[in-house]
Amino acid sequence: MKRYWIRLILFFLLACSANAVPLELQKNGSLKVENLTFSLGFYDTKWSFGSHNVSIHVQSENRREGVFRVPGGKFRFTETLTTISPRKWNWKIRLDSDRAVETNQLFLGGTSPHLLTSGMSVDGRHFAFPEKWNGKMLHSFPESAHRVEIPMSGGCLTISGTFGIWFQDNRQWRSENASVRILFTPSKGKISSAELNLALEWREYSGTPLKMKEANSWLKDDVSGDRKGGWTDQGSNDMRQLPAGKGRFCGIPFELTGRCLGLFHSRTPFYPKEITVSGEGLKGAYLYLLHAEGWEPLRDRKLGTIRFRYEDGSESEVLLNTQTDCGNFWQPKNRKNALVAWRGNNGNAGIGMYVSKIRTENKTIRDITFTSAGNSVWLIAGLTLSDDSIPLYHAAPLVMKADSEWRPIRAAVETEPGSVLDFSGMLDAPAGKYGFIRNIGGHLGFEKAPEKRIRFYGANICYEGNFINRPLARKLARIMRERGYNLLRFHHFERDLIRKDSAVSTEIDPVKMDRMDGIFAEAKAQGIYVTLDLFISRPLREGEVKEFPGERIGIGDFKQLIIASPSALENWKTFAANFLNHVNPYTGLAWKEDPALISINLINEGNIAFDFNGDSPANRLFRTRYPGWLKANGFQDSEGKDIRLWRRFIVESYRKTHAEMKAFLRGLGVRAMLCDQNCASSVPLTVMRNDYDLVDNHFYHSHPSFPETP
Repeated sequence: MKRYWIRLILFFLLACSANAVPLELQKNGSLKVENLTFSLGFYDTKWSFGSHNVSIHVQSENRREGVFRVPGGKFRFTETLTTISPRKWNWKIRLDSDRAVETNQLFLGGTSPHLLTSGMSVDGRHFAFPEKWNGKMLHSFPESAHRVEIPMSGGCLTISGTFGIWFQDNRQWRSENASVRILFTPSKGKISSAELNLALEWREYSGTPLKMKEANSWLKDDVSGDRKGGWTDQGSNDMRQLPAGKGRFCGIPFELTGRCLGLFHSRTPFYPKEITVSGEGLKGAYLYLLHAEGWEPLRDRKLGTIRFRYEDGSESEVLLNTQTDCGNFWQPKNRKNALVAWRGNNGNAGIGMYVSKIRTENKTIRDITFTSAGNSVWLIAGLTLSDDSIPLYHAAPLVMKADSEWRPIRAAVETEPGSVLDFSGMLDAPAGKYGFIRNIGGHLGFEKAPEKRIRFYGANICYEGNFINRPLARKLARIMRERGYNLLRFHHFERDLIRKDSAVSTEIDPVKMDRMDGIFAEAKAQGIYVTLDLFISRPLREGEVKEFPGERIGIGDFKQLIIASPSALENWKTFAANFLNHVNPYTGLAWKEDPALISINLINEGNIAFDFNGDSPANRLFRTRYPGWLKANGFQDSEGKDIRLWRRFIVESYRKTHAEMKAFLRGLGVRAMLCDQNCASSVPLTVMRNDYDLVDNHFYHSHPSFPETP
């Protein structure tokens, strides 16, 4: 019974908060509506805003009395806010002065960024400013307005009465916002008394949520990597915190069931490339999406398309892009057509969902088809049709240019030698002078000087950054040393290291290899060690995995196939040997025997998957071997439903292959520490990691957007 009452109280509180009207009379007499605050304002005869302030002497729940001091005088003011109904009020302000005050403008004013994009309607005519300032500053109605509608995030504010109004673009003063001013009667001249009598009304946005019976996944993922979905199939890194049921996001009503639409990406191949949902015979001027994406792309910005089929037989299609119409559910931030509508934390990162607005042809909809471009996993939790257009404010980037107020300061890339910011003395060059790095009693130390301990502070270079010329490599190494970095990771290097004209993906381009040799040598000379992975993003050629002739195996599938496919494993070995046996002409050592190479991760973020039912290439091979393993070990699982046995089989298969990979590298003469499965944490991973020389684990926070990709 106690639990019942707690749930009832929580439901009541949530319901109240969901329907709360965002209107509040402030202590100083200002009226706050969402992020727009109306306050008394005054300009003198020289259009100087001057110094003015409000002093409150009498205050009650809906009444304020005080003094409004302005240049050249003061006004006594009385303000009342009378509630007519839960969403209707009368707002009356009267100003009186014993001596007339010379005035150019007396008003109630408010400023907000969202006014730039939402605009406002005056007596049925809509006014808005362009996306970029065009030199026009003002829309004004000095005396004639009777009804103003201001769209806001959670609803629409209507102000009625008889008043003048100004609607002003402030971007000409380098402020990314707009202002609205409601003028007193009178508002100009010698004023001894003035008043405003306004009717206020708040209207929530309306809309009809779609049932989304076609949802194919869940916001919650109970089992990581089982290829059945549940968000991005990453276990607790999901969206289970998003509340189910009826709720408003950016003011639009949605109805969430705990399920979602999941669309294809190479990391979620079990999701379809397109899903069609019923339009339920409804129509609306706009379709609102509550959605997000995973693995937001750095280059190809296409998210996918939405195709509307209408009951009259016509169709329309809209192309959506990442960075504009959606965003990563990790570390969410507002986009031009995607406002962060909900935030939470799933224990792995700060997460969020976006609301986006898509215009329809405002006709009865038969169905809606969502098609993924395949560049990210697109996840849709809710859909709503509405005739209301909510303002989606996107802050313009802050740009500071040199002028009388701002002076340019040169950012020093290099450090003054011997200065307090020069950390060069912390590095003991050259790297490798004390032999190979070893795990000595749970600490990193040196083979030839075990009494010395070392900690690494490192950075990645990625993609084309792995092939910079020698002078740049020398400069990079020097700057890293000055800043105290003592570890460099070559990341995503094999994608571009291989020869483009070869029929196989294991042959190395000698020109690119020479560039990497130069970077290694310069880093080593400065006391900077090196680490790398043997498979990250090397694109395979068609037919290289012999068990799947005629197929071009993707990167994610190949990571799993190395454990399941003998030919995939041989491919991995061939590239590893070609790379590690190469002798660096600038150090005189093969990469495999250089003590400046501290560690090698076998497969980058290639954690084994446990899904029995998934149709990945690796699983097809594993399922053919599973019955033999069961028989050899005296187990029975004819239907493949014993997840414990299946996991044990996968772990044993992995450990056997890992031991072979490790033995192969040691047989080559590799002396660096070896590790694998370098992403996430779980009990099985912890057990398997006991076989490694060290644990390399990846966690992500504030992942950068790389400046070379606009």
